[in-house]
Amino acid sequence: GAPRQMYLTQRETILDSNTVADEKLLSFIEKEIVQVGATFPQKVLLVLGTEHRGVSMRQLQKALGAIDDGGSGSKKKGGAKVPTEVSVSYKGDKLRPKDMKKERVLVVTAHRMFVIAKTGLFGKKKESVERNYHLYSMRKMTVAMAGRGEGNELLEIVFGGKLGSIFIETPRTDILIKTLRQAYRDITVGISSKLRMKCHLPISKCVELAPYVDQPAAGLRDCYLAQCDYRRVAPCEPFIHHCEGLWRLGVEQLDLGDIPGIEPNSVLKADLGAMCSALKFNTYFKAIRISNVYLKKRVSALGDKKSQEKKQKAKGQLKALPTILDITTSNRSITKLVVNDTQSHNFAPLGRALGGNAKGSLTFIDLSNSHFKARSFISLCRGLVAMKHALRALLLQNCGLSASHIALLLSSFESNFGMSLALEHLDLSFNNFGKRGSDALARWVACAKGYNALRTLRLRDTNLDIGAVAPALGVLHKLLLIDLSDNKIVTPTAVEGLCDVGGIATLQQLRVEHCSLSAPAIVQLLEALQKNKTLKSLELHLADNNIGAKGGAVLAEGLNNRYSLPLSLLDVSGNRITTSGLSLICRSLARYDTLKSFLVGHNIEKAATADVVLDLFNLVLNQQLEHLSIAGDQGYAKSLRVLCEGLQSNRSLRRLDVSHLELDD
Repeated sequence: GAPRQMYLTQRETILDSNTVADEKLLSFIEKEIVQVGATFPQKVLLVLGTEHRGVSMRQLQKALGAIDDGGSGSKKKGGAKVPTEVSVSYKGDKLRPKDMKKERVLVVTAHRMFVIAKTGLFGKKKESVERNYHLYSMRKMTVAMAGRGEGNELLEIVFGGKLGSIFIETPRTDILIKTLRQAYRDITVGISSKLRMKCHLPISKCVELAPYVDQPAAGLRDCYLAQCDYRRVAPCEPFIHHCEGLWRLGVEQLDLGDIPGIEPNSVLKADLGAMCSALKFNTYFKAIRISNVYLKKRVSALGDKKSQEKKQKAKGQLKALPTILDITTSNRSITKLVVNDTQSHNFAPLGRALGGNAKGSLTFIDLSNSHFKARSFISLCRGLVAMKHALRALLLQNCGLSASHIALLLSSFESNFGMSLALEHLDLSFNNFGKRGSDALARWVACAKGYNALRTLRLRDTNLDIGAVAPALGVLHKLLLIDLSDNKIVTPTAVEGLCDVGGIATLQQLRVEHCSLSAPAIVQLLEALQKNKTLKSLELHLADNNIGAKGGAVLAEGLNNRYSLPLSLLDVSGNRITTSGLSLICRSLARYDTLKSFLVGHNIEKAATADVVLDLFNLVLNQQLEHLSIAGDQGYAKSLRVLCEGLQSNRSLRRLDVSHLELDD
């Protein structure tokens, strides 16, 4: 219910549209400038080239910043009408007095500058917009030369592209310069000085601007509306409300998937080009996220399908994902980028941003479930090589990377240790390493000579040659978590490599699920872990391996002799362990004082014996377990009531997982 203008900067001007004496001109401005296709009507800041009513010369001097105690002119608000003649020329190279087009009206709005001409016979003249410039197009402003009239000066404004220059002669040059500078400042918040308009003005013309009033989300609203006006598209009001709502809550992550109209078939048809252009220099948001949004055929255009295709061919508009990634080419505040499962393959702008944005702050990149084109991945690797700052996290899970892709990526790590040595989180799961990728990983870790900052390394289901990689991983002295699940660890060389991983001093979580590990291999791993005297707390995930019916007793024996191991979690679910084997394992774990979680589900298919129920009960009470899982073991269905009744006096258990037991009434 709040008015739309409530967040706009309030600007005080003397010569504005409210003081214009020409009612016909006012109607023209209202119809042809303010209300033309505007969801958010433009605010008129200044009108020059017509008589202004109720403005005294003293008020005019005050507006120009040239007032003194001896100023002349009427002090009454209803003073004489003040003429503000304007002459313009569009020939910037050979300027002659006769080239100046007289009797023009200059209108400055929040986003644009219009030159209005009166054409037709005397008495039947009609107004028309002769020139229309967006303030974003201004490149340089300077006082070119003295004008023809005494005290008049010639203001030159240079525009970008093929717009050329405009020369303006008016006795109100000072207030025109001030209005243009102030309007330009308010729609370019966050843009670096190198990209801003250059003002080559005499000191007398550099009037101090009114202090900038901080706006929600670092002025994103004004910049976004200006971008929509620049592109001639309708603003998406929900986008503005969404960003301002995040600002009020103090949330600095913008999830583009939550914005109404982001989907290709949405009725709102939010324009991605204007959104992303406004975000390119925004200093409030620190993270951009877009996940599970189908962007493959989404273009940054509005209108029906035919007009979209026409605009795309005519203007070469980018598709949605490159447009979003292009934010990072100029933004200096965004530190986190998450793009997941968008069904798009063009990540080339991200590579250009990593290498070209010298003052970028991007340190967290998550592109999981994305698939790269060859050129896009090469561009990404080149960007990593050219990065000027450290990268903290790179997540490329399930990106369809082959051994050649992995080798190229790790080669870029070797080429830029300033970037790669700072990596704390690396996830390359569900890609295909093969022999070539495994050797490349081992080479990069070896070349770093232990200076890596890796804390988590996820290599799940990567066809990894653990025998080649694991010996090199032993030098990662800061590693807390390593996930080698879904990689075959069967050969003696692979098992020995896994034991080398167990020697990492700082290890806190080791995941080797579904690796076809046998009970003797697990015992060998336990022996290596026991020798690691620096371990303080360890979570060991051994689910879905090949312990089998006979392996339960072997594992129990291995655990019984190594009770000094600081296990905090043990997961042996899904290993087809018998009830007798589980009883032995529970009795062995009774000597582990640090154990807090025991996951033993999906093992028993037949009815659980009284012994295993009693051993589980004693383990929970004696070890003060906080988490027990017997999920999927239908054999506990009949014994569950007995177990729960026995746990009534328990004060430590926080989580009991009994899902998929097919319980009856």
